[in-house]
Amino acid sequence: CIGAVHMACGMVWTEGLAIGDDGVPLDLTFRSFGLLRPGQLPPVSVSIEDVDTPPVAIGDAVFAATLAAAWDRAGRPPAWPTGIPAFAGR
Repeated sequence: CIGAVHMACGMVWTEGLAIGDDGVPLDLTFRSFGLLRPGQLPPVSVSIEDVDTPPVAIGDAVFAATLAAAWDRAGRPPAWPTGIPAFAGR
């Protein structure tokens, strides 16, 4: 779950790929992608509940929900990345 949150926040806030007018990527170095560093992520907590049902994979749901929440908090701009928002206590 924490990995899904990290990936979704990075996708909305910092990640991008520069493409030239000819459709060819301008820079494919690891640093050029703008990956979110772990220290840029706000605190994330995960609760595991004791239930009587079989476990299910929830990574995709966590990713989608976080993506939507991060985009909504940024004001739903038409283009990404939106930049890292300011967080209380950071």
